[in-house]
Amino acid sequence: MAIGVRLVLLVMLGFVAGCSGVLKGAGFGPIKTSVGSCSPDPCIAVDIAGIPQLPKTVSPVAKTLIESELRRVLYAPLDVDTNELSRESIIRELNERLQEYEVASDTSVDWSLTRTASVLFSDAKITSCEVTNEGYLGGAHGFNERTLMTFDSESGQRLGVHDLVSEQSQQMFNKIVEAEFRRARSISSGQTLQDAGFFILPGQELPLGENFALSSSGLEIQYNPYEVAPYSMGETRVRVPPEAIAPLVKAELQEVFRGKSVSEVTR
Repeated sequence: MAIGVRLVLLVMLGFVAGCSGVLKGAGFGPIKTSVGSCSPDPCIAVDIAGIPQLPKTVSPVAKTLIESELRRVLYAPLDVDTNELSRESIIRELNERLQEYEVASDTSVDWSLTRTASVLFSDAKITSCEVTNEGYLGGAHGFNERTLMTFDSESGQRLGVHDLVSEQSQQMFNKIVEAEFRRARSISSGQTLQDAGFFILPGQELPLGENFALSSSGLEIQYNPYEVAPYSMGETRVRVPPEAIAPLVKAELQEVFRGKSVSEVTR
């Protein structure tokens, strides 16, 4: 086939906007390079962020663990079984995928891959980060995933939602999350989530795991496409305001929420 491989790489170590201002990515500045040309030949536009700089509220031990977890998600391979987690390995995968496509098809491509990473919140107790992964690499439709991660700022341990909530408040917390889920998707209280198109049976609780974060909106819980609904229904972002969750969290965490917005805590 006469069409050559055309791969455009825009690797951004860029900046990360946190609640307390702009946090610049550690290490090198933005890198821009290209192999061949995107006009008119096949092209993959790539934008991959670097690991964000963690604020001083994070202990040295936690910093190492959090950065490792961010690297695992941000540089995760597309579909190759490999232990290498780097921008370079992703670029090799994309290059190989494009070459395979050129052999199989004469159709030009306009593919893209964008991954970002940012710190949403951090204080001496809790640090929350976000990694996004979106683009189109062939197939019926594109992809759009958002991974929220919350850690203990001292130990670096990744936390689940229920690590924040006191044991006696778990049931009430589940009800609040479902109410906010229904609000986000405009589902009336008289309609079951299953009837509204979600993979939630009557009487079944919404799954709550590790895909959550603290942000200026309060507590955010993310449901990506396919997790609780078909792709066609898109993502669901549940936001529980600080004043709603404050009475339910463990005593040692109440200062994070009570009487102030999350964004104020980071200043």
